[in-house]
Amino acid sequence: QTSIDITPDGTHLVATSEDEALRLYDCFQTGELKKTLHAKKYGVGIVRFMHEPSTVMCASTCDWDHSLRYWSLHDNRYLRYLKGHRAKVVGLEVSPGDDLVLSASLDATIRLWDVRSDACAGMLRLQDKSLRPSIAFDEKGLVFAALVEGGNIGMYSLNAYDAGPFTTFTYPGHDTAHVQNIRFSSDGRYIVLSGGSDKVYVIGAFKGILLQVCQPSQAGRVVTDACVTPDGRYVLAGTQDGALLAWPLTIERPEAYAEQDPREGDPSYRPPVATSEAAVHAG
Repeated sequence: QTSIDITPDGTHLVATSEDEALRLYDCFQTGELKKTLHAKKYGVGIVRFMHEPSTVMCASTCDWDHSLRYWSLHDNRYLRYLKGHRAKVVGLEVSPGDDLVLSASLDATIRLWDVRSDACAGMLRLQDKSLRPSIAFDEKGLVFAALVEGGNIGMYSLNAYDAGPFTTFTYPGHDTAHVQNIRFSSDGRYIVLSGGSDKVYVIGAFKGILLQVCQPSQAGRVVTDACVTPDGRYVLAGTQDGALLAWPLTIERPEAYAEQDPREGDPSYRPPVATSEAAVHAG
């Protein structure tokens, strides 16, 4: 699979693959494949459910068209084409609050879309053209995080993104240069950084304090993506060799660390490193 997404109520899962197909699964009752649709002309890469679960937003994989496609799964019809990116789209997120979509591309831009219009609603240009940008909405859709220059994380207000980030998190002494994915926890307290290395970083969403590092016990195992489970108890990660791993989220006093780490500024402090993971599935 190249991309997966699940509806907020957990009833359906959609997956795309290198055979230019999109597959819809029933996750609630049978776990069976419900439908297979093909996108032979454009290919299909990243996919995200819209608020109506019979529609998705997806990115193309062909090298001549980098538009996003608003796709009705019910009747296999493209409702809208969102054109503007000039290189591969590597990040795609739907706002939890409404039908706004964020996309990030290797053309060094992040674009905001309202699916009621073909036109781009806003755009951020990144200075570092070699950067692989990543984006994430918070749990309310009021703030989004973006991987910006120097491996830093910029926090933007959705209503004033053109004014630049209202805060930027930096990590002196920590290797975040290869982070490819950003995800908020479901309660908005934490941000998980992963992809491109053997480490998963958990930071506080308010001040960017590094709280926990998760690392596979098997040396050289590259993490591709990670998240915090909805109950806030575990960090889940997928790896390049097909494994799904889990670590307990071992942050002490999370209600304090989410907003202010009492040991902030203490040069002797090091965040806990979790290496004893559980293999949920190994492929």
